[in-house]
Amino acid sequence: MALLSPRPPAFLAINEPENSLHRQMFPALARLIVEASRYSQIWLTSHSAELTELISSLAESQIYELETAAVRPESEAEKPAARRAL
Repeated sequence: MALLSPRPPAFLAINEPENSLHRQMFPALARLIVEASRYSQIWLTSHSAELTELISSLAESQIYELETAAVRPESEAEKPAARRAL
């Protein structure tokens, strides 16, 4: 997996990493993504609000939500929900 590469790329695009993964593994996946973001710029697409909230709670991130062709940044009010899940 590119997240574990000894030579991390400058940019990494990840499409729906939660697919085929049990939700109990989301915290570990979120930590892995955050660790990889120390070395690479990461662009991630996901249908899982839980995963994106976990990532956001672990590191500074920019989350954009697409709803019927409108993009909006995640609000500060939405961030605390993920912290409770940890």
